[in-house]
Amino acid sequence: MLTPRQSIPRITGVKALPSQGLRVRWDDGRQSDICLADWVAALDPAVTPAASAWATLRIVDFGAAVQWGDDTGCAIDSLHLRLLADEQQPPEQV
Repeated sequence: MLTPRQSIPRITGVKALPSQGLRVRWDDGRQSDICLADWVAALDPAVTPAASAWATLRIVDFGAAVQWGDDTGCAIDSLHLRLLADEQQPPEQV
């Protein structure tokens, strides 16, 4: 979970997973598998990455975002990816 005054997480590696997912490696050494199906479904169809675009996935802005396609393609920033990763984590066992 991000806290106030914490720096914005940076992405050091990314890989497309089946069913609109990403495996993200963070600059703090963590790795997250993130499902983006709901996020993609909420996008305007004009900017939704096509199935073939997942092969063009790349890190941009010095690790601050992930982008599909060329410079006009769809992108999601690292802060939102980290929030999604935290949200999708299973509850901790008490």
